[in-house]
Amino acid sequence: WTWWSRRVLAAHGLFTMLEQMKAKAKEGAHKAEVVAKSTKLKADILLLENKKKTLLMEFGKDVYPAMAAGDRATTETLFMTTKSKVEALEAEVTHKKEEIERLKHSGEHAATAGMAGMSVGPPPGGGMGPPPGAPPGGEPQLPPGWKKAMTPEGKEYFYDANGATSWTFPTA
Repeated sequence: WTWWSRRVLAAHGLFTMLEQMKAKAKEGAHKAEVVAKSTKLKADILLLENKKKTLLMEFGKDVYPAMAAGDRATTETLFMTTKSKVEALEAEVTHKKEEIERLKHSGEHAATAGMAGMSVGPPPGGGMGPPPGAPPGGEPQLPPGWKKAMTPEGKEYFYDANGATSWTFPTA
């Protein structure tokens, strides 16, 4: 190992660590956003349920005199008016619950997507771009100990357990 190759690998290790920290920070920010939105929606649901409860209590107070007097028309009018308001509130609650579920699932997808671009092992040249000549397509099986990986930019490279790296397909 030369001092230069150690320096390049150390710089790449720092770059990889920073990229992983950045991905974790994004994931954490997304989770915080999902929790905040879900909490707000849950509070909205509680308010809607309290509105519904108040509406039903008012209905009871309003309908009792009409029922006691045998006023069927007023009783039915009060019931139909209250029923439509209750159904509207229930529809809002259902919509907000569906939104909470959607947020839960978006959180799951974001957690896996945040690590999608990550690869294992150092890219050759410390991330300075590929050397001249692109890697060949349809390559045969890798020699023992070699692995293929991708840079965060999507460039393919090869590395082995000894720390050797290559932009071109390795030979045994």
